[in-house]
Amino acid sequence: MMDLLHNDFEDSEEAFQSARTFWGKVFRWAIPLDSDPQFQVDYVRPSRDGNPIFSAIHVHSGDAVRIVQHKPSVLDEFDVDWWIYSTADGVPELVLSCCPSRQNLKEILWPIRTWISRRRVMELVPFGWNPSRAKRECLAAYRCGERKVNDGKRSFT
Repeated sequence: MMDLLHNDFEDSEEAFQSARTFWGKVFRWAIPLDSDPQFQVDYVRPSRDGNPIFSAIHVHSGDAVRIVQHKPSVLDEFDVDWWIYSTADGVPELVLSCCPSRQNLKEILWPIRTWISRRRVMELVPFGWNPSRAKRECLAAYRCGERKVNDGKRSFT
């Protein structure tokens, strides 16, 4: 059974603010010590429905992170999805959609840390794929403007 974190975020303003504080801490944990930590938090207004519950944009590079929290669809489901997106304004954004738990916190931190480190898109592709095929599909999707490269479950859209 998963030990869910801040699953009551929609129940009250206090619970919502507590979840937002949690995500702020997660984001700070994810920032590598050797990276430029200059981020503007809440570049997208937070919403009580959890979309987004947290967002930040790097003041120099313009790379953004948006976190969407939702309730679990099935208890015990490993629920972390992420993709790379380009907003209507052209902002490159890592979108992370999840139901946080103690069991999946590492899987939540990894894409954020990788994106903030400004590594290449291919480093976000999970292990176990055919690297040449994944690279071709990833780059093709990215170049075609789809920008939704990977949903964290090893499938392209």
